[in-house]
Amino acid sequence: MALRRNCNARALPGQTPPLKKLNVLQKYAAKNRLHIFFSQGIYIKQKNGARARNKGEYFMDRKITEFNLKNEKICLEQTAELPIEADFTLAEYLGDIKKTLKCKAVPFVTAKQLSGNTATVDGTVLISVMYEDADGTLCCGEFEQPFKKSFDGNEELETAGFEVSCNAVLNTCRAVTERKLSVKGVLRLKVTLKKVAQHNIIADIDAPDFETLCGQAETVLPIGITEKSTVIDDGFELPEEKPAIFKIIRTDAAVHTEEPKIINGKVMVSGSLSLCLLYSDKSCAVQKTQQQFPFSQIVEIADITEDCRCSVTGELCSLNLTTRTNAEGECRSVAVVSRINLTCKACCLQTVPLIFDAYSTRKKTDFKTEEVPFTKLAKQVNETFLCKKQIDLPEEAETICDIWCDPADCSARPSEKGLTLSGSILCGALHQNSEGEFGYSERMIEFEYPILLETPIAAPMCKPKITVSNCEYRPNGRGGAELTVKLAINATVYSAESLQVLTGLTVDENTPAVDDNAALIAYFAQSGEEVWQICKRFCANRKELLEQNDLKEDRLKENKMLLIPRM
Repeated sequence: MALRRNCNARALPGQTPPLKKLNVLQKYAAKNRLHIFFSQGIYIKQKNGARARNKGEYFMDRKITEFNLKNEKICLEQTAELPIEADFTLAEYLGDIKKTLKCKAVPFVTAKQLSGNTATVDGTVLISVMYEDADGTLCCGEFEQPFKKSFDGNEELETAGFEVSCNAVLNTCRAVTERKLSVKGVLRLKVTLKKVAQHNIIADIDAPDFETLCGQAETVLPIGITEKSTVIDDGFELPEEKPAIFKIIRTDAAVHTEEPKIINGKVMVSGSLSLCLLYSDKSCAVQKTQQQFPFSQIVEIADITEDCRCSVTGELCSLNLTTRTNAEGECRSVAVVSRINLTCKACCLQTVPLIFDAYSTRKKTDFKTEEVPFTKLAKQVNETFLCKKQIDLPEEAETICDIWCDPADCSARPSEKGLTLSGSILCGALHQNSEGEFGYSERMIEFEYPILLETPIAAPMCKPKITVSNCEYRPNGRGGAELTVKLAINATVYSAESLQVLTGLTVDENTPAVDDNAALIAYFAQSGEEVWQICKRFCANRKELLEQNDLKEDRLKENKMLLIPRM
C-alpha cells in the first residue's frame, strides 16, 4: 500500500487494513515527516550522533568488543586393564603359611609423563598377604609389582593437565607352598587429559545502526593446574602403655588436605598423613596405633590472584616404614618416609557479557553464531562426615581384633535441595574364635552425604574424592559391631550449559539491509509475537517501535496493528 512516492508504507501480503486504519497511517505520515525516508539526500534525523545524508548513508565508527573465553576440553580419555600376576616367596624372618586370611593390592602412581601425543603412567602395585603361621601368629608378606602404560592421543598433549585414577582387584591368592604365594588380578587405569580451549565471542557492538539481544553468563575461567610433590621424613615412638612391636601385620595410610589459601600469588597447601599400624607383640596379641603427620607446601601457579578459587587433592605415591630397636632390644620406634603428590587446580569466576542475536537497521550483515559451553562453579566441599553403621560378624567370631574400612566407590546424583553423594565402604574385620584361631570377614556398607546448593542443578558435574580418616568400633553384644567411620569428603560441584552466542560478523557496506524504500510499515501482529523478532524481520529500531506503539513489554498480549517506522 503506497501513500506517496516519497512517503511509503505497506501491509503484509494478503492483509488489507481497514479504511479507518488507512486514515491513521495517512495522518501518522503527515505528522511525523522527519521519521519518513526522503530520497533526495536532505537531512532527515539525528540518531545517536550519526547523520543521514547522501541517500541515507551513515558515516559512523562501529566498535566491536570481543572476549576471549577459556574453558577446559577433554583431549584424551582412555581406560586400560593390566594383568597382575605374581609368584613371590616370603621373607626369611616370616613364618610358614598355615592359613591365608586377606590379600590386598594397592596401586601407587609414581610418575606421569607427556611426550608429543603420548601420555605414560608409571607406578607399582603393592601386594600384601595377611596370614596365620604355624605357631598361630599373624604375619604379613609384601611384594611390589611395577607397571607402565602408555596412551596415545590424536593431538599434542604436552600442555595438558594429566589426571590418573586406578584401582586393583585380586581374583586369586593362594599358597603354592608353605613359603610361596601366587596371586592374580587386574589393574584398572583411567587417564583424563584436559586442555584449555579458547572461544572468541562478541561481547558488545557499539554502533547506532545495530540492534542487539544481550545477556550474560557466569562461567569458570581456568587459570592452571600444577602438581608438586612433598616428602614426609619423620617417625614416632610408641606410647609407654603400648607393648613393643614384634611383627607388623597391616599398614594403612591416607592423605587429607585442608582448604588452600592464596597469598601473594601463591597457593599455601596444608594437610596431614594419617597412619594406622596394626602389629603383634611377643605374646602374639594384636595391637594398634594411629599417628598423624602434618605437612605444608607452597605451590606456584601463574596468573593466580586472591580472587581466584583453588582446589587441592593429595595422592600417596610411596610409603616406607622402618622399625628401630632400642638399647633393650625392643622395637618401640618407627621411621616413616612418604612421598605425596599434590595437584592444585585454580580458576576464576567471571560474568561474561554475551550477544544472543543481532541485526543492522542499515546494512546487510552476515552473523556467525556458535554453541559455546559455559561452566559454573556451584560449590566447593572440603568436610568430614561421620558414618555410623551396624555390621554382623560370623558366628564363630568371639573376639574382634581389628576392623578397618576402605572406600570402594562414590557417585553423585541430583536431589531436591542440591546433590547427594552415594557410596560404599568395604569393611574388613579380623577376629578370633574360642580356640584362638584367626579369621577374616568382609562387609560392604552404604552411605549417603547431602550437598546443599542455593539453586538446584539439573545436570551437575562432580567427581568426589572420599578417604577414610578414622574407623572406630565396639561390639554390640549381638554377634556384631557398631562402626563409626570418619570420612573426609573433597568435592567440587559444577553446572554446565551450552549457549548459542554471536562469535563473528561481516558488514556489506554496499548493500542496504532491506531492498525497498518504505518509510512506514503497517504490520498486524498476533498475540504472543515478540517485538524483537518483528523488528529483526523489518530491520527496524526496537526502541522507536516500542515508543511509537506505546508498548511496555516485548511479548504482545493481544492482536495489534503495529506502525513500524523505517529510517
